Amino acid sequence: MNDEYEHGKQITLGRDRLFLKIEQGDNTLPPLLICNGLATELSILDPMVKALGGSTVIRFDPPGIGGSKSRLMPYHITCFAQKIIDMLDQLGHPQVDVFGISWGGALAQELALRFPDRIRRVILAATTMGVASILGIPGLRALTRHPLSCIRFNMLGLYTGVLYGGDLRRRDAKVGRYLRFMRVNPLSYYWQAFALSGWTSAHRLRHLQHPVLIMAGRDDPVIPLINARMMRAIIPNADLQIYDCGHLFPFTRAELVAKNITTFRSN
Repeated sequence: MNDEYEHGKQITLGRDRLFLKIEQGDNTLPPLLICNGLATELSILDPMVKALGGSTVIRFDPPGIGGSKSRLMPYHITCFAQKIIDMLDQLGHPQVDVFGISWGGALAQELALRFPDRIRRVILAATTMGVASILGIPGLRALTRHPLSCIRFNMLGLYTGVLYGGDLRRRDAKVGRYLRFMRVNPLSYYWQAFALSGWTSAHRLRHLQHPVLIMAGRDDPVIPLINARMMRAIIPNADLQIYDCGHLFPFTRAELVAKNITTFRSN
């Protein structure tokens, strides 16, 4: 196992073996469960976790990502949500706050909708309602859905600003610091993307009674801002924060995002 994973642990959930890290904090609030984005290792969250201060934080790599074991067969996000609940059971956490980023935002919604008693508060960043959403321009959608193309362009740093927008459009943007956490084999990438096939929360979000904080980037080519506005209009108890950044604002603006999460969780 790589040195960067030496402080984490493996957990077995049926046929899956996931790598996770737990930063222990005080018990004032429930733990914060972070569900990361597509093909992104949990180590990219290190600056944010540090900025969260004394909170207990649980984060994990999905199958085939980072330190988690690859899968030979596909999986769906509805089934994976149950595995996350099983993980929380093993860890002994009856309730958590959940923070979902992009792909992980869909997982966070599924957790809150299907297991409402296990979730206290919900934070959704740069995410959608699934098939009922308005996605970016067709060329970008095609690129992000094709594993080989997306991995190749990410590894080379090509079109990163066009893909993710915001701070990464600048010529002096140090994109390598983010792209090095987006290393994945094509099959694992495809299975993770496939997990959202046919999934939507649009018809269920009006039943979501949790306090919800929605975060979105003003310049997000992957998931345009209109999606966050739609979700804000549907969810009964939701607030919307807009960042002058792109799709990767949870990482490029980690300290500000962490501060706002802490405020939301404490109120």
